[in-house]
Amino acid sequence: MAVMIQMLSGDSRWAIAWVLKWQLRFYLMTFGTSVQPSHALIMAWVEKHKSDAELLVILADIEHPKRIQADTFLMESLLYEFIQENSRKGISIPSSALITRSLKNWSYRPVSTLVQLQLLDLQQSKSKRTAWCRRFRKRWQILWGMIDKEKPQSSDLLQQKVFKVRKNIQRCTTHPFEMYVMSSWMFA
Repeated sequence: MAVMIQMLSGDSRWAIAWVLKWQLRFYLMTFGTSVQPSHALIMAWVEKHKSDAELLVILADIEHPKRIQADTFLMESLLYEFIQENSRKGISIPSSALITRSLKNWSYRPVSTLVQLQLLDLQQSKSKRTAWCRRFRKRWQILWGMIDKEKPQSSDLLQQKVFKVRKNIQRCTTHPFEMYVMSSWMFA
């Protein structure tokens, strides 16, 4: 599958990501050892298998289950990159926008009849959309609406903010005792 992903995408990052995800699910449980995938290892696999007749049949047949699996993984990787890019900017992507983006991405390429039916279900059924979002979030380990919080503010900046609030309170209060209580409350 990693070879197929590399050949379809031309990007070894996603072939490596596939190997790592597959290892976590199957390989470690069965054999107990892991492979450290790298660009060189993926390219060696591609050189070894690029003329394999079975692989060429799978790549040529858009209806083949393994091809569908590889295409789905690659399309989801585009969505994952989209989410990561926007998270770095501080933008949280709602699930409805993610589904719209997914449907838009799939519309740019030929799809199998099975995928076409799944996309139609995704458009028409709210429960299918919710289930798809949950599966996507679990597969790619994404927390919706969670963006890295800003760095802690410096003490100077916090003091400036406190003094601005204190000034506003002083303008609103006229009695000296109220000012004393409010200022002692703020610095306690």
